[in-house]
Amino acid sequence: MSDEFTEKIHGMRESLTPPPELISRVMAALEDQGQHHMVSPKAETSSTPTKVVKNRKPSAKPKTRRKGRLSILVGGATSVVLAALMMVPMPSGFQGYWDTKAGAYVEIYRAISSVLAPRAVYTSDVVFGTEAISEEAPVPGAAVPSAANDTGVTESTNTTSGMPESEAGASGTNTQVEGIDEGDIVKTDGANLYISRDYGIVVVSGEGAQSRQLSKINLKEPETSFVAEMMITGETLVILVQDYGQPGCYACEFSYDRLKAVFYDISDPVNPRYISEITQSGNYVTSRLSDGVMYLVSNYYVYNDIVAEDPSTYVPIVDKGDGPTPIPAGDVTILSWVNAPSYTVVTALDVDNATVMSEQSILGQADNVYMSHENLYLGSLGWPQYDSYTGKQLPWDEDMQIPGYDNHGGQRSVIVKMSLGQGHLVVKESGLVPGYLLSQFSLDESDGYLRIVTTWEDTSNGRWVPAAALWILDSSMKMVGSIPQLVTNETVRSVRFAGPVGYVVTFEQVDPLFTIDLSNPRDPRVQSALKIPGFSSYLHPFGDGLLLGIGSDGDESGLNGGLKLSMFDVSDPYDVSEVAVTKIEASDTEVSRTHKAAYVDLRRGTIGFPTVTWPPLGEPVIEAPPVEPTEVPTVEPTEPAGLVMPDMTGFSESATATKFLAGGFSLDSIRWVLEDSLHTPGSVIRTDPEPGTPVAADTIITVYLAEIVLNVGEDRFDPPSLIGLSHEQAEQILTDEGFTIEYVTVPNQAPAGEWLGTTCERRKEGVCQFYISEGPLSTDPDPATSRATAVPLLDELPSTIEREIWNYRIFTWDGAQFTPTAQMTLDGDHWNYARGVRIADFFYIATSNSVQVYEMDGYTELAKVVLS
Repeated sequence: MSDEFTEKIHGMRESLTPPPELISRVMAALEDQGQHHMVSPKAETSSTPTKVVKNRKPSAKPKTRRKGRLSILVGGATSVVLAALMMVPMPSGFQGYWDTKAGAYVEIYRAISSVLAPRAVYTSDVVFGTEAISEEAPVPGAAVPSAANDTGVTESTNTTSGMPESEAGASGTNTQVEGIDEGDIVKTDGANLYISRDYGIVVVSGEGAQSRQLSKINLKEPETSFVAEMMITGETLVILVQDYGQPGCYACEFSYDRLKAVFYDISDPVNPRYISEITQSGNYVTSRLSDGVMYLVSNYYVYNDIVAEDPSTYVPIVDKGDGPTPIPAGDVTILSWVNAPSYTVVTALDVDNATVMSEQSILGQADNVYMSHENLYLGSLGWPQYDSYTGKQLPWDEDMQIPGYDNHGGQRSVIVKMSLGQGHLVVKESGLVPGYLLSQFSLDESDGYLRIVTTWEDTSNGRWVPAAALWILDSSMKMVGSIPQLVTNETVRSVRFAGPVGYVVTFEQVDPLFTIDLSNPRDPRVQSALKIPGFSSYLHPFGDGLLLGIGSDGDESGLNGGLKLSMFDVSDPYDVSEVAVTKIEASDTEVSRTHKAAYVDLRRGTIGFPTVTWPPLGEPVIEAPPVEPTEVPTVEPTEPAGLVMPDMTGFSESATATKFLAGGFSLDSIRWVLEDSLHTPGSVIRTDPEPGTPVAADTIITVYLAEIVLNVGEDRFDPPSLIGLSHEQAEQILTDEGFTIEYVTVPNQAPAGEWLGTTCERRKEGVCQFYISEGPLSTDPDPATSRATAVPLLDELPSTIEREIWNYRIFTWDGAQFTPTAQMTLDGDHWNYARGVRIADFFYIATSNSVQVYEMDGYTELAKVVLS
């Protein structure tokens, strides 16, 4: 926004600002009508969120539907309040690294516009905070005298342990902080497994050799959605669904990515019952669960098409079940620097009641998220900004100089601190450190201090030299201690904190494992640096002064392409040693990218993880002679005891029919009814029975569709309803109405030639794509009737072929060495999908295709449950 605009806004303040008593009356009227959510209670001056209309692209003059005197009164009151709030003075400063809490949407619009502009804009009234290190804090790298009364940091309450144990004796997701669960693709409630598969969740009983598939929950919008992760607490399953489109929407002119938390009652795992769902803007980042509150984090990107009068075009949206609404301006914090028009959206959800407790959004994208029991930390990577006209680096990057070094590549990590307050989120302070974070394990809180490990790049002497560093911030996010150079010419490969000790692995050719004394946060000290070949990409405290490392094997010249397990004796931090190492003939493990793929049972001394072996380039893998397999019963998927009505709201008729068929319903039992509605023409309004209702397969189901009106306007044309027609009849009607037919054949389980559905462009003389089933693939060898002949059968392949080998490996630590205990061949579409879960005395390996069941004693395979 220009200075001229700002001056006009301030100049109009006195003449346009309503009297305080009028504003008070308006606020009271809004609250009386249940509109109090439109005004943020957390900001002194907050704007009124504008309710967004689903799936509609906002125009310069948004249309408003008015219903009676109440709507007119509220609309008028909203205009008065918005005008008043746009006249408030811009903030002049704020402690920390942001502008301040946004007082009105106009401030957010100005910040977003500056990023969307052709060049970066840096103005004194948008950016605040120029000191990265407080005056009383030590200069990074300088000696730090110990305070006279400083007793140091006590043992952290966030120490890590093995897999959390439930009352039912089941393992859970491998997490960073004990007592804080994390979302994953496989979960257990202590008795059953919940597995993400295709476009839904499959429930499998944990009954050892009698394990079987109990039910399947299908996504509401499988065409444009997928399961990101899920969470379980008590008898509630929360499916985190990433949705990137609007299926079956004829009126849509644009869509936005959105993240859904879909709640299911799993008290009866055979018939999971849909409860409700909550939606927020953006793409899934991560989730945490603590004391019944789930914290959901997403990143939301804003595109160029924004309208100042419509906050829904540039502010994240949260739908709590009463319609999508922009986050109140008072709950938006603007960072002092913004490199991209991207928000981080955080919501706190009460899982038991499926409600939103609070919400916050930061204008700035989070790359890493760490949560302690008191605070949530968002780590964002920033780069220096330059004035495109002068070429001068903007001031934000001039305040983090390390004495004796160059500007270290310009990379900065901004850490935003957000207090949890048992679900009542409050943005507190922010801190700034050089370099970039490796992962969530690069952050750790202990006794109010935040310990951070980064890799930064020194550009002195015209060279880019990587260096690993440790930074310590106090509760106000001010730097109080640091080790700017743990080592040079090496990058951080893994980090783990355990109370007053930090472990950092870096790598160039050999693996230095640094042990750091953090007992005095103002004077951290390196205690030892053990150098061995290769590096550990994941570290896990193993109890009794031991530290487990999983990573890549190597020699003195670098990596050699294999994996290794290492056990370090860290009982004496000044004399750390590698007491055992086991090399693994495998190329990669998913544990290198996510800790959730690791299974660690400290009580049994068991470590499990998936691996993949890739053949060397140009060299085929010669498989060993086959071993006669143990006879293992395979349990094919069976129909659940009953069917559950899916939620079809918003679906097109063809998508609805497909979903019903996939769910085991018969189309013969469905009655289609058209009725007037404000819903998207042709989409499902509701169903009878309601979603989540257990029904028999032959139950008569009524699906209510929004009426499609023909000849909408002079240049617009809606297709007629084709419900119940044969494709010949549908073709005739479309042709008579002026549409051109295009035939599209697709592989499908329906008989060849069957009409699957139709999509039409909404304009006169438009084109309708007519989808016809190509039929299922045939094994008929006649090329004229089969496409399968183009692909050689597996038994016709040569005996030596280049292909990857997928395994799940289990090792046992006996106190002195690792013993390879089991090596299972994975049955799945993706080797990195596998998760190991223990329930009672059985071990389950869940993949995208099946669940393999083993005895814990000896890991004898008992059964394999094939997933539907």
